[in-house]
Amino acid sequence: MNKNESAQEATDNLAALIQDAKDFNTRPNVPVGNVNTQIGDDDVSAISFQSSRSIKDKIRIVQDSSASEAQIAQPADVKGGENNNKNLDELRQTVEDWKSSSKKQWKGIQDSTNAAIGTVKSKSQEIIDDKIKPGWKKIEGASKGLVDTKLKPLWEQSSGVARGVPGQTKAVILNVRDSSIQHYETHLSPKLGVFRAFHEKNSKYYLGKAPGVFETRDMTDMKYQLLEQVVLSIGMVLQCENPTSGIIIFLGLLIGSPGVAISALLSLVAALLFRRVYIPLIESKMWPIRAGANAFLAGAFMASLTGISNSNLILGILGKVIFCSILGPTCLFVHCQLFPPSSSTPPLLWSFNLLVAVMLLGLGLRYPEILTPLASSTSGDDDAEYLESFSIFSSTLCGISGIFAISNVWSGVFILFGVSLCSRLFLAYLLLATSITSLLAAAVGMETVNVNAGLAGSQAALTAVTCAYYFEPSKHLLLVGTLTLIWTCILEAAVATVFYRLTGQAITLTIGFCMAIFPLLLERADIENFGLHRIPEEDLSFPEVYNVPIKLDMDEDDFDLVLDVVDENGDEEGSNFATENTPLLV
Repeated sequence: MNKNESAQEATDNLAALIQDAKDFNTRPNVPVGNVNTQIGDDDVSAISFQSSRSIKDKIRIVQDSSASEAQIAQPADVKGGENNNKNLDELRQTVEDWKSSSKKQWKGIQDSTNAAIGTVKSKSQEIIDDKIKPGWKKIEGASKGLVDTKLKPLWEQSSGVARGVPGQTKAVILNVRDSSIQHYETHLSPKLGVFRAFHEKNSKYYLGKAPGVFETRDMTDMKYQLLEQVVLSIGMVLQCENPTSGIIIFLGLLIGSPGVAISALLSLVAALLFRRVYIPLIESKMWPIRAGANAFLAGAFMASLTGISNSNLILGILGKVIFCSILGPTCLFVHCQLFPPSSSTPPLLWSFNLLVAVMLLGLGLRYPEILTPLASSTSGDDDAEYLESFSIFSSTLCGISGIFAISNVWSGVFILFGVSLCSRLFLAYLLLATSITSLLAAAVGMETVNVNAGLAGSQAALTAVTCAYYFEPSKHLLLVGTLTLIWTCILEAAVATVFYRLTGQAITLTIGFCMAIFPLLLERADIENFGLHRIPEEDLSFPEVYNVPIKLDMDEDDFDLVLDVVDENGDEEGSNFATENTPLLV
């Protein structure tokens, strides 16, 4: 295609484009809402599509033609250039007219849309006012009527019931109280009155030091003196200066192992008779009783830990009687050598430990088959099965009875009952020390059979009771007592190891207890550094008496607090205090 043909084609296309634009602009502006009344929808779509397509195509053709002319780079004639400029101006004017027309059409669409929205809004408001609001008011009225007629009376009724509940509850409580008081006064009070009268009349025979047991007896008579020393010696093993406690403890031992109990009693009686013959002039009442406690334990442990059999029953019994008759005085002799009557140092159980340890070592090294384990009343397959699992019940009660070389639950029950008559605090210390020590022994791997037999808690129980007997109650005593318990257990394990290596039996006696507690009882000034205050020998009793009540008096002038300790004789009228007769009635 040559230059003239291209220019002519571009001119023709531009002219056709201008004519189409003019035809489009000459068409009437039809509002959106009235399209159906002027021109059909198909016509409008066809015209718009064709016009837009023609304009785009023509513009592209003109641009292509212009580009072609620029590439050819040959000058056109003057007439053709003027026509092209004129056509371009007309095209610009047509585009501007088209933009203006489009804006008008868009404005019409916006106006129509706003009008439609306003119409919908007004119609909706009419529906709300005519339909919804009247219905809502009806619902509101019906609800209010329901509340006023049904719910409000029900609420008032419920409120009235709620307000009446405290009064009704109070009436029920008062009813129950009155019924209980009436039942108590009618049925229980007479029975309790009998018990109270019995207790007030007879408590001196079993509580505290039980002074009423021998108050009506002629204590210059030898048999009463001997009987008093026997029962007090049994109780003093656990620091219970109560004859009734001694009797009950002996009954418990008799139930657990009659042979051990009788052997211990024979040894004790022989020792006390020997004392009366060879050491008659002793001013101290407690010295023979504490010596008797050592002799009693010596007989019990030798009978429990040694087994000398004889085919002839009579000869066997006679041999044991002779043996115990010698053992008791021997123990008293050792006791007198270690702690003479003039000594102020508490003897504890040293003489028993020294004598029995030497005898067991001699017998065990020469005749090891003679030594036997700690006596136990348990037997049979069921009991064996039971002992293979740890039992806090068995270990605690057997540990308490193990103080007297007997491993028996019922013996432990009797011992606890006897101790409780003297002091409830002694009872608590025994239970706590024995149970905790047994638990620790089981935790560190001690054989379950030995723990349940009470081998772990006996000496700890003695340590706890002795600390409570010799020292004033205080927080320092709690700490030092706990450390002493730990030291007792360590020493007990060491002693058991030594005896096991020498004799084949893990014998401990009460050596660990004596070694742990004895340094605290020595009369030394540095003991005060522990914060412990030892009870004077003449005032030794039981913990309830050590807790002396304190009366507060307020001075009216300066409101200073004055502390007056109520005297034990009760010189204040109506004062309430613990005595040796009634330690539990504070």
